[in-house]
Amino acid sequence: MTLPGTVQLWEVDLDAFGGPDLLSEDERARAARFRFDRDRKRFSAGRTALRIVLANTVKKAPGELTFQYGPAGKPSFAGVSFNLAHSGARALIAVSDGGAVGVDLEEIHPLDDMVDTARAAFAPGEFDRWRNARAGDRLDLFYRIWTRKEAYLKAIGEGIAQRLQQFEVAFEPGETPRILHGAEGVWTLADVSKTPDYIAALAIEGSGANIERHTLATA
Repeated sequence: MTLPGTVQLWEVDLDAFGGPDLLSEDERARAARFRFDRDRKRFSAGRTALRIVLANTVKKAPGELTFQYGPAGKPSFAGVSFNLAHSGARALIAVSDGGAVGVDLEEIHPLDDMVDTARAAFAPGEFDRWRNARAGDRLDLFYRIWTRKEAYLKAIGEGIAQRLQQFEVAFEPGETPRILHGAEGVWTLADVSKTPDYIAALAIEGSGANIERHTLATA
């Protein structure tokens, strides 16, 4: 039984996940815009998985779900807070029975322009703390900062460019993930990374939420 205040976090292997075509016409159109077949299949698998998870939550058929989209493109469905993130061959789906929720997932890979990206995306205090970290830790810490910030922005439904530098997160090793300042209301941040090649973060509106982890089997 799922307890009140619980966030369900579903992990999906996009390359292994398959099943019937449950997508809407606009989702199929978005899939068709991908240049590479692998990316098209991964997008379709992620949206199919999202429909299956939400359909089980609201007790409807997956193909019957109709999404609304906010100004920044975040999908919504009446009565359920949810968010989808995908990177490489993995996806995470967060579903909450309470306040807003956002999740971000990034596959770790070297970045040629990491310093310039950090300078443009991080709050000044974040950038200084990140730049002063050990050189060998900076790539990992870059993704920890990025995923925590993006998870929060996805939760509030705002675009990345407008707000990235307006709030600051904790990211140093051993420090509890949290928003240090600049958040609207009370939020919980959690590091939900599972494997060393991916970093993931979850933003939950409020405090004291219980996180349940699940793996969505191949459809």
